[in-house]
Amino acid sequence: MTTTSTRPASPPAGAPGARPSDDAGDEGPARHVLGLLTPHLRRPAEVDHAAALVAAVPGLPTGALVGSTLVPGAPQHLGLVVLTPSPLPEEVALAVATAAGADGAGTHVAERATSGVVDRVAVFPGREHLVGVLAARDLLAASAVEALVGLGGLALPADAVVDTRAHVRPRLADGRLVLDVQPSRGGRWVPFEPPVQHSCCSAH
Repeated sequence: MTTTSTRPASPPAGAPGARPSDDAGDEGPARHVLGLLTPHLRRPAEVDHAAALVAAVPGLPTGALVGSTLVPGAPQHLGLVVLTPSPLPEEVALAVATAAGADGAGTHVAERATSGVVDRVAVFPGREHLVGVLAARDLLAASAVEALVGLGGLALPADAVVDTRAHVRPRLADGRLVLDVQPSRGGRWVPFEPPVQHSCCSAH
């Protein structure tokens, strides 16, 4: 089982979540992509479980992202994708596929991830720190999340207060981890995806 590599686009200088760079031509770190065919995954909770098993595979590089993308068809399902900062040795890639219960290579999710797009990311660096109520600046500093975006594309100010509800599932957009949030009580913000999903929106 092989991986492909991609180099995510850099956000413009000064954009929310943009990381400073001394090299104006720096395009960001290359990510190596492993797409998996996982037709048994239909709900986000199932993806979270599979992603946790993948994250526990010995030899998986530090900084790995594990996420999912909706795969159209009959029936629709969620394809799992693993993005790593370095290529996976063959034995680790096989162990990852086994942990995920994959049936083979997931072409659709791999192609989207190679272009810098993953619908939902369940495993990412720093996720264990995103518990409770945090200022936006602290959430970004504590994790690999690079931007907080409100409804309508609103960029949250650094002092915005976010109640993570211990459930943070960003998406990869143009190679950047973006967390979609919405207003909540008391002027706070919460991640758009609730911790417990109802059947009407459980597809993804």
